[in-house]
Amino acid sequence: GILAPIPNAFITDFGPYSIDTAQYFSNTENAVFSATGLPPGTTIDPETGVINGVYIQVSEIFLVTVIVQNGCGLVAQSFTISFNPECPGGVPTSVPIPDFSTTAPGAYVYDVSTFFTNPVGASPLVFSAVGLPIGSSIDPIGGVITGINLQEGIVTIVTVTAENTCGSTSQPFTLSLLCPGAPTSTPIPDLTTDAPGLVVYDVSPFFTNTVGASPIVFSATGLPLGFSIDPVTGVISGINPEDDSSNLVTVTATNNCGETSQSFTLTLNCPGAPTSTLIPDLTTDAPGLVVYDVSPFFTNTVGASPIVFSATGLPLGFSIDPVTGVISGINPQDDSSSLVTVTATNNCGETSQSFTLTLNCPGAPTSLSGSAHINPYSGLYNKYSGPCGL
Repeated sequence: GILAPIPNAFITDFGPYSIDTAQYFSNTENAVFSATGLPPGTTIDPETGVINGVYIQVSEIFLVTVIVQNGCGLVAQSFTISFNPECPGGVPTSVPIPDFSTTAPGAYVYDVSTFFTNPVGASPLVFSAVGLPIGSSIDPIGGVITGINLQEGIVTIVTVTAENTCGSTSQPFTLSLLCPGAPTSTPIPDLTTDAPGLVVYDVSPFFTNTVGASPIVFSATGLPLGFSIDPVTGVISGINPEDDSSNLVTVTATNNCGETSQSFTLTLNCPGAPTSTLIPDLTTDAPGLVVYDVSPFFTNTVGASPIVFSATGLPLGFSIDPVTGVISGINPQDDSSSLVTVTATNNCGETSQSFTLTLNCPGAPTSLSGSAHINPYSGLYNKYSGPCGL
């Protein structure tokens, strides 16, 4: 018997199709199915009643009659099969899209249309894509993906769909918009200097930027007070404090892809303290001004600050010129002996030497026969006295 009318079939998808007619009949056990009016290439399974066929590009409407027969008799009913006249050719076909990767900055272009084929006679393909990075798009007509590589290391799965009026097909691929790479570096040699004044050290030769990356920006930590690094040139500069300091400096080179660092030791030495030789002792009984230049017994180090002289143990009234190193004073003619220590100091240190300064009297007066004078008042010889005695 008939359970329900077989609905008309309207085939829109390109490719195989099937219609189960058994569900519209009752008592189909051991029944035999047959059909008339089927489209070309279409068959009906005599046991199951399933009609199988393939989409054909025709505008004709086929009137199909399905006949079900068992030992008790037969029953038949008709319906139509037609094909979508607006879908000639069928849905597009496709092959896998190769992954796309670039490190080049700026605009990129990837034509994915070549991986899709539209059937002859079908409506033009319309392309779309999901998963594209911000700023990237696909031309719906040409199937060309364009965008800007901001070198942010973006890796995304993009699914491209090509569609015509019959249907669509899709293919995924991996889109990688990469940075070319962080800078590379080699060890920076340590720098030791005792040169006074400006210290300059160019560390840029120890860093190499990656082609296509943004310019390197230099920075540094651990620099001595007053020192700095030029962020563009990588030149470290500053005034040598000549304080024998040792500084662990870390230099970092950064581009838009990352950074690399190297450390080195910057030692800022003083050229050296003065040196000295023994100062000869000085003994004098010359009256008046005594002058003793001790500067020849001291030698300053090249590059150091000028020597400043000082002295301890000088007799009363004596002094040393701090610039020239000349000791001076009036001889008291008191037969005194003084242990004098002279110190020469520069910005790097000091050295000292001691000597004995003896200040004698020339001697007591003496008398010779015939040279004395008789005091007419006392009748005695005159006696002359002075600083050295009678």
